[in-house]
Amino acid sequence: MASGWSFGDQLSDMAGRPPKPLKIHHADGTYRADRHAGSVAKSTGGNHPVMPSDLTDAQAEMWRFVIAERGDWIAVSDGPALRSLCETWELRGKCQTALAGDPIDKDTRCSFIQYQADCIKLFARFGMTPTDRARLGEQSAEEIDPAAEFIA
Repeated sequence: MASGWSFGDQLSDMAGRPPKPLKIHHADGTYRADRHAGSVAKSTGGNHPVMPSDLTDAQAEMWRFVIAERGDWIAVSDGPALRSLCETWELRGKCQTALAGDPIDKDTRCSFIQYQADCIKLFARFGMTPTDRARLGEQSAEEIDPAAEFIA
């Protein structure tokens, strides 16, 4: 391509197919302790970062959402990354509003696309989709099947 950009550049973070959740490996009989046992994310037990007092309303709303959904897995050290997600989410929202008024403005479109991509990457860090949670090796209490562990 003449521009030097390719679709493959966007896929550079993905290497192969997304990992299966551990529950599926157990059900399929493909679970291997040497491969999968050490990859389980650990719950922090609710020791999540305290929300900064200087967040805007939109940023605070995203902070509360992430903590409500993922608080058991977020450590105090995740505070800066969570703040970055909240700030980027707000900028994405501002661009989306601006696009509603002028959908053909190229600068706003490009900014929105970049903020959207940044948000998706930051969401992945917090395991906000099933694929992200599988990649993190996360298991919730309801996913642990004592019968499957006994049989294996």
